[in-house]
Amino acid sequence: MKKFFFSLMLIAGICNSNAQTSDDIFTFKGIPIKGSVSEFSRKLQQQGYKYEYVAPVSGEEQVGLTGKFMGQDVYIYLFGDKNSHETYHILVFFYKAKEYITIYRDIRNLLSQKYNDPHKWTIDNTSDMKEYPNMETIEAIRQGNYRYYYRIFGNNNVDRPYIILTWLAEGIVLEYYNPYTLDKIVKKEDQRAMSDL
Repeated sequence: MKKFFFSLMLIAGICNSNAQTSDDIFTFKGIPIKGSVSEFSRKLQQQGYKYEYVAPVSGEEQVGLTGKFMGQDVYIYLFGDKNSHETYHILVFFYKAKEYITIYRDIRNLLSQKYNDPHKWTIDNTSDMKEYPNMETIEAIRQGNYRYYYRIFGNNNVDRPYIILTWLAEGIVLEYYNPYTLDKIVKKEDQRAMSDL
């Protein structure tokens, strides 16, 4: 009987440790996307990013930083749940980029190399740049009528993306999410909204 309980406890411990570390694969700059926004901000500041004040957004905690990412000047915005302060979204905005086509293609190519394991990742490139864009497409993007995007999903959570690379009117945006945390926040918001019905 003792062996049975010991085996049961061992199996429960293994399952629990796997459940706790399953979101550790969702990282930004080597930092797991979890914990509070202020903790995440501190870790990025230790890597040389500078804190910028960002006006509060209702329902979210938000922090902005500036620095270099892939050799480009960027703004990095960290988003977290206002109540739990839990980080769920990082947005990198390439605000000084001049060669949008080159930057988009370079990032996309590097992402496809890094996340090429179909056992772990699903890549959605249905709205991605298939060939070099013509002037009409570039003008449509500038006017806000068109955008390219490239998304990466963890195979265990295909409802919410992990990474989204977007070329839109404002420029190039690279977003990282913790899909599990985002899912919890969205469900909580849905429950709150449903209580009004």
